[in-house]
Amino acid sequence: MNINFQKIKKGVSDTANKVKEVSCNMVEVTKMKFKLSELKSEIDACYMQIGKLVYEGDDEADTEQIITSICEKISELKDKSNILKSSMDEAMDKKTCAQCGFKFDKSYDFCPKCGKCFNE
Repeated sequence: MNINFQKIKKGVSDTANKVKEVSCNMVEVTKMKFKLSELKSEIDACYMQIGKLVYEGDDEADTEQIITSICEKISELKDKSNILKSSMDEAMDKKTCAQCGFKFDKSYDFCPKCGKCFNE
């Protein structure tokens, strides 16, 4: 019986490295999801702030400026959120169909939802 310990050692080492890589990716994705949740909460708080200003109906001249600055902040937060979503897709080896917006594995040649071909 001839046991090739080098081959076994290499196989175990390769598997351990792959598990390490996948677990690191999952940790990063989890951190990104948490940050995305924080951004969403910030955006919701801004919407609430705008709603309160509108509901209270202050006739102050600067109310419009305050609302405008809050809207600009919302735009910045949404931009950060979109960048983070793209990073998450990259970390999870996902791509988004330009035709229907469905997210799926990068290895697919066709969108599973609408059938758009990506190898043209």
